[in-house]
Amino acid sequence: MIQGSKNLSRIDTDRAIYSVFGEYHQELMEQYHVLGIDLGYRTGNYEEENLIQRMHYYNSGSTDHQIKGIQYLTDQSGQAFREQVLAYMEQRYGMDLVKKFTGTTEKWEQTETEESDMEKKTDEMTDAMERVNDSLDASGSQTEGEDVEEGPSLPDEENPFRIMQKIKKEGILSVVIPKGKKVSEKSVDLSGQASKRTLKKGYGTFPTRKGLDQTTEKLLYNEYLLKTFGYAFRQDSEQSEGTDESGEKEWQSDRSDALAYELEYILQGKGSDKENLESVLFRLFLLRISGNYGCLSKDMGRMAEAEALAVTISALLLMPEAVEALKQMILVAWAGGESVMDLRCLLDGRKVPLVKSADKWVVSLSQLPLLLTDGGSVRGNDSGEGVGYSDYIRMFLFLKSVPEITMRTLDCVEEALHSKHILFQADQCVTKLEIQNKIIVYKNLNYQYPVYFGYE
Repeated sequence: MIQGSKNLSRIDTDRAIYSVFGEYHQELMEQYHVLGIDLGYRTGNYEEENLIQRMHYYNSGSTDHQIKGIQYLTDQSGQAFREQVLAYMEQRYGMDLVKKFTGTTEKWEQTETEESDMEKKTDEMTDAMERVNDSLDASGSQTEGEDVEEGPSLPDEENPFRIMQKIKKEGILSVVIPKGKKVSEKSVDLSGQASKRTLKKGYGTFPTRKGLDQTTEKLLYNEYLLKTFGYAFRQDSEQSEGTDESGEKEWQSDRSDALAYELEYILQGKGSDKENLESVLFRLFLLRISGNYGCLSKDMGRMAEAEALAVTISALLLMPEAVEALKQMILVAWAGGESVMDLRCLLDGRKVPLVKSADKWVVSLSQLPLLLTDGGSVRGNDSGEGVGYSDYIRMFLFLKSVPEITMRTLDCVEEALHSKHILFQADQCVTKLEIQNKIIVYKNLNYQYPVYFGYE
């Protein structure tokens, strides 16, 4: 009788806990392939007692249940969410999906240094260009009260520094948005995001997923992000374009998310689509300048063009000793103009060579000032080879820290579900549970046993 009571209690408890974990959040599973129990059962009343009540509902008899351990999606910077994503990707796509990227990760890591160095160099050069522009503007002006002829000056349509000045003052979006495209104006309140607010924390000790090295895990998780979330330009059929009242097309994902550029948010963490896109594109701009500047430095013909223009400008400024400094400024501005064209191509869904060669160069020195007046048109040859916008997104994702990327992913999940009026909080979503159970077998004789269940 005693053994029978024990066995029946275990059977009842097993049935109950399997049933409770069968009540996973449906939209979370269907849209993101992740399992979790909404602790509030869509009521907003997030109490652990709700789980015990559901256990009793599924006929766990007179067993007394006490929760000894519980894990939420957000625990340990989203570890539970990340583990399920990796398991899904491994089963759904296998390791072949990321093998082609494993040999390039070291090159990606080098780009952080290149980006930082080029940002510093570009800032210095742009400040110097501004001083040169001021001097050129002043060289043709008359002194007040004096009857003198205007001095020589460089017309705007011949000034190579104007585009870099515009980027510094108005941002990269002011010069790279393709004609007919409109940037999303959506925004969110950062203080309410899972990555920013105070979270409910689980307790207890649970097993963690093992088997993949850190690099492979990062690559696999990032492929999940690229396949699941929206960004400014997607190179597959999942991206749809909408048209607003003005007739301009707006980049958007195929879901009515709070933010249209989810991956840009995951990378930059700013409150609006525009800010996130601006930040990502400026990073991309710096990388393209670095490569394009290197290409110019090896091209003797274009170096000679830059030097000839530097001589002209130095003569206008009456500073012959500044030829070499002006030449370097012209090369940076020229590389910047070529990078603007590269970004226009990328945002138009085309590819650009990872490393430019002389025959692939698009912008001539005489065309450089005209980039501000061509209406954002996209030119250049697209051979179908090279890298696209999503390739750069993939690289930037790899360079970000795992906790930061994971928690911002949960931000996007919450916002997407909220935009569809679905109650959901990632830090109230249960993934693993340990319960201590107790029954009275006979009079003062009781039997206790633990039960563990988790989505693994």
